[in-house]
Amino acid sequence: MRWSNKRQAYYDPTEGLRKWREAGGPMKSREYGPRLTDGIPPYDIVGDVKNCRANITYGQLINGNPKYHKQLREATYRPRSINEKN
Repeated sequence: MRWSNKRQAYYDPTEGLRKWREAGGPMKSREYGPRLTDGIPPYDIVGDVKNCRANITYGQLINGNPKYHKQLREATYRPRSINEKN
């Protein structure tokens, strides 16, 4: 027992803990409503980079990388037949 100047009486310091244990221990968790950010889609940085416009011309791209030059040449090359004359 301890003396309380506020109550002007003796009290049991474990009184609150004892009442809490008798009531069933910890309280059940709170249930919150929907958050403000639930309706916002997540940010996709990969998609943003994929959709970003590159500031380069075809000439710069082809001259800067022989691999791209070869791929473009092979993709646009159309072999002519022997009978076709232009």
